[in-house]
Order: sequence, then structure tokens, then C-alpha cells
Amino acid sequence: MFDKPYDRMIKRVPYKILVFIPFIISGLMILVIIFNGLTFGIEFQGGLLVEVKTDKAIDQAALENDLAQLKLENLKVLAGSDVLILKTTSDISTVDKNRIVQVLEKYVGPLSEYDIATLKIDKEPTKDTLLVLQKYGSVSEFKDGKITITASNLDKEELKKDVSKKLPEAELGISDANLLYNSVMPILGADFKTRGITAMAVAFALMAIVVFIAFREFVPSIAVIQAAINDVIIAAGGVSLLGIELEPVSIAALLMLIGYSVDTDILLTSRVLKQRGAEINDQINDAMKTAFTMLASTMSALVVLFVISYTIQLSMWTNIASILLIGLVADIMTTWFTNAGMLKWYFESK
Repeated sequence: MFDKPYDRMIKRVPYKILVFIPFIISGLMILVIIFNGLTFGIEFQGGLLVEVKTDKAIDQAALENDLAQLKLENLKVLAGSDVLILKTTSDISTVDKNRIVQVLEKYVGPLSEYDIATLKIDKEPTKDTLLVLQKYGSVSEFKDGKITITASNLDKEELKKDVSKKLPEAELGISDANLLYNSVMPILGADFKTRGITAMAVAFALMAIVVFIAFREFVPSIAVIQAAINDVIIAAGGVSLLGIELEPVSIAALLMLIGYSVDTDILLTSRVLKQRGAEINDQINDAMKTAFTMLASTMSALVVLFVISYTIQLSMWTNIASILLIGLVADIMTTWFTNAGMLKWYFESK
């Protein structure tokens, strides 16, 4: 099966035809992006993300129905095994957070953005004791036999030690923060998007410079660069077709894809250039075997990542795995159809 894979492939379809297939697919994906568009997350267009930790079973349909009354734009609700995530692209200046919290508390119970420690004691603590407690957070007045300490990141173990020393008779209860807000102004979202595009452009420019310096021949260098460009275009088209939401981690995934694409194409091109006297098909066959071994291990890991992250509702990792899987499938074509074909065409014409 793996004996001379490139020879088997071009025996079925002439390599001069294979060369153009990735370009045709890239052209179609550009049309998909133009007419279908890309879905950007709140980090790139502004909005609000609310994350709630809960171990309760959530009636997602009923929750979405109640939230619909708030008229939030592009509302998405994701209910995982222990977390509930709400996303909306509504301008945060027009969003009533208290109403959102009220709706959520109906399904998950009391919510707080802070860790809260409650001390039940019989008598008012001394000033010395209050000073000790104040180093952990905001301390309320002694009322109805209790004091509360509110903190964004409570040092629970140290607090327990101090309470056992200063107030050994006190009953201490601690509840962890279970509500997280992440809001982005639209102007900041636009800035993040611009920075992401700039990062991609800089990455391509630096990659092209390094490739030209390394190979010092126009056609082999262009063959490597086209693979990275087509991989990203096809991956972006796949993202558009599947409706995957683009987040900052998506930029990281696309940059990783550029790195992987260049890696396989340099493997192929360097072997061909270093062994000019050998049969070019043999060189491509050898490079193809090595690259497919790398590809199999990488794709296996990504499939596992996708299945696990999708199952437990880790959308960030699901997006990364999805983008990389689409890009790696594209890289098979851009490397072994186009790059290999361009090299073969170039050396045979010489």
C-alpha cells in the first residue's frame, strides 16, 4: 500500500492536472467566504460572555426561551456537564447584567463573582481579629451573629488556620465563585481583529523570506509558499461552511497550520533539491512516506482532542482541533498534488 505512493497516484491522474486541484478548491473556498462570511467571536466584535459553574442539570430549551425575552443579539447557550456558557454580541453598554443573573439563578441557584467566607460566632470579634481577617478580603460588619469575607481569590487554607487560632469557636463556611463575566467593547474587538490579521500577514511575510533564503530558487520557493497560503484559505473556507466561531485561539491554530504546512513542504523540497541526480519520483515517494507517518500521528491526536473537547463542551479546543484537521486535509493536496507536481514539472522542464 505504501510502496511508491506518488507513482500510484500520478498513474491514476496525471500530475499536471493534480497541480491545479488545490487552486480550484481555494477559489471555491474564497467564494464561500465572500457569500457565507465568517463568524467572529465576541473577542473580535465585542459582546459579553458569562460562564457559570454548576453541577445541576439544565433545561437548555427553557433557559434559552427565558433569555430570549432579554433580546440579546446572536445569543448562544452551551450547557456542559459542569459549566454553563452564555455568549452574546450585544453592546455591553445596553445589556442589563442583573437581569441575566436573575434568569440564570432561576436554573442554577445563587451566583457570585467572588469567593465568600461566612463566620458564625456568638460575640463581636476584637479589632485585632478583624485586622487579621481583613488581609483576606473585604470584611462585613458583625451582624446577626456572623461576618462575611468577600475576595476575588480567597486563600482558603490560610484563612482556616487563622480562624482556628483567633476564633476557635467560629463556624466557618466557604463558597467558591461560580460566575465569570468577560466583556469586550466593540472598538476593542475591532482592534483585536486587526491585530490578528496583522499577525497572520507578518507570519506569511517572515515565512516567505526564510523560504527564499533557504532554497534560493524561485519555483521551489513559490511551491512551498503556495501550500501555506492555500492551506489557510481552505481552512478558512471550511470554518465558514461549518459555522465555526473564530476566536483568538483560531489565529493561533492558523499559525500552527502554517508551521505544519511549511514543515512538510520543506521536507519534500529539500530532498528533491539535495538529490538532483536521482529520479525525482523516488525522492517524492521517500518524502511522502515520511510525511504520511507524521500526518497519521498528528491527525490521530487531533481526532482524540476533538472528540474529548466536543464531548465535554470545551469549545476553544474543539475549534482548534477542527481548524487543524481541515487544514491538514488541505495540506495533503497542496503538498502532494501541487508542490510535488510543481517540482516535478520544474525539473523535467530543465
